Order: sequence, then structure tokens, then C-alpha cells
Amino acid sequence: MPESRDGWLIFEPVFDSIVVRFDRTLPHPPKPVWERLIDRAHLHEWLTSEPGGHIRHRKDGDVYLPTIGGAVIESDIDEFIPERTLAFGWVTFDWDGGEVSWDLEPVDGGTLVHFEHSDDDLGPDHFARLLANWHMTHDLFEASLAGSPRSWNWEAWQAYYLHYGRKLVHLLDSFG
Repeated sequence: MPESRDGWLIFEPVFDSIVVRFDRTLPHPPKPVWERLIDRAHLHEWLTSEPGGHIRHRKDGDVYLPTIGGAVIESDIDEFIPERTLAFGWVTFDWDGGEVSWDLEPVDGGTLVHFEHSDDDLGPDHFARLLANWHMTHDLFEASLAGSPRSWNWEAWQAYYLHYGRKLVHLLDSFG
């Protein structure tokens, strides 16, 4: 059975947060995946809305990312292990959006990328948007890594948003 490309939510009641999680296996070794993840010249192909964003290549290094939605992420790197782990706050001028992290794991034929975005906003619409945003972002990352960068596709994003919204409504209904 092929791996799912969908993200899901992990509820962490101890920390009063919810984690958006994606696991994707990419047909590339960890080194090129890592390089694309932190390469300033390619961030606008998948993570930022324009050239000029950066991720400093060290723990406590600064992060500056103008996002596709118009917000500017300004944060510091919490964890930086070359070819393995990158984690930083998803913070803007007026919003503490939690933390994002990528963990790379070598596997036969490529790299398994574990992505998480922890946040404490508990609204289902918020998480449907986060899931759609990160699904699209990871699609763009894969296209960039393959050498075929694409632009943000709002129709595809809308389809992801509706897909995740339906999944969340179904999940909430199952709790009664």
C-alpha cells in the first residue's frame, strides 16, 4: 500500500497543544534534501513568497521568511543538526504560531522527512488551514528538490483545505 501524503493531527494534552504532522519519503539522499531545506537561493520556490528569506545555518541563528500568506516569520533556530534536524519558532510580529521542525531519516532509496508544526490554537478551521498550507508547501518542496519548481496553486490549496476540513468534521463527529 502506498504511503499517504496527507498530514494528520497529534493531540498533546500534557502540553495543551496540537501538532500537525507530515511524513514523506523522498527519492533523494539526506544531503540534497537538507541542502534544499536551508538553501537561501531556493526558499522562495517552496517556503517564502519572494526571494530574500533566510535561515542561518546554526543553532540560535536567525530566521527571516516572508510567507506566501503575507506574514513574515522572524525567529531563531532552536535545533540545527546538519543533514538531520531543523527546528525554529513560527513567529510573526503579532502571532506566536508555535514551532516547526523537520527531521530527516535515511531510508532505502531516499529520505523520510518527518515534519511537525506544534501550535496551541484549538480551532478546527485553523488546523484545516495549517494542514492545507503545509500539504501544499511540502508539494512545492518536492517539486523544487526535483528541479521543477512550481508556483503556489490556490485551487489546489482550496481542495486540500476542503479535504482536511471534512476530515476534521468527521473526527469531531466521532467524538460525539
